[in-house]
Order: sequence, then structure tokens, then C-alpha cells
Amino acid sequence: MDISNAELQYLLDQQMEKYIAQMRKALQELGLDKQRKWISQAEAYRLFGKTNVKRWIERGQLPVYSDGNGNRKRLYVADLERVANKNNRQYGKDNDK
Repeated sequence: MDISNAELQYLLDQQMEKYIAQMRKALQELGLDKQRKWISQAEAYRLFGKTNVKRWIERGQLPVYSDGNGNRKRLYVADLERVANKNNRQYGKDNDK
């Protein structure tokens, strides 16, 4: 069965909308929505898998910030959400440790 580019794009858009909705729901359930702008690097590892987060950081896709005392690394939730969406990753799904 052949599928046109327009049909393929429509299907991809529909899937992306589902991922975004799941991401927003997970953020709300975890208290990471608008109420909380930052997440620890360790928590990002737990949610998305250490390998994924490290790869995004190494590629320059995900900036990391120090909390001021140099011991803990922080990620901006909006940055993490953007990169996760771009890479089709979901909270708690197919994550490595």
C-alpha cells in the first residue's frame, strides 16, 4: 500500500500531538509543569534514561546549569521538554538506567 507524503505527514503530526499530550500530563503529575521551572540532572536521568540525557547534553541539545554551589546540575524543564519532544522520548518509557 502506497502512502502519500501528505498522508505520512498527517500521521506523524497526529503521533506527535499524542506525545506532547502525554508529556504535558506527565509533567503535571510529577509537579514539573509551570510550578517548577528546573529539574535536577539526576531526576532527568531517572525520567528519560541516563544515556539519552547524556547524549542530548553532549550534542549540545540540552544545556546544563549549576545550582550555584557547583555540586548539583540543573536542567530547565522547558529545554528538557523541547529536546524530549524533538527526540520522541516519553517519561518512563523505554528508559535505560
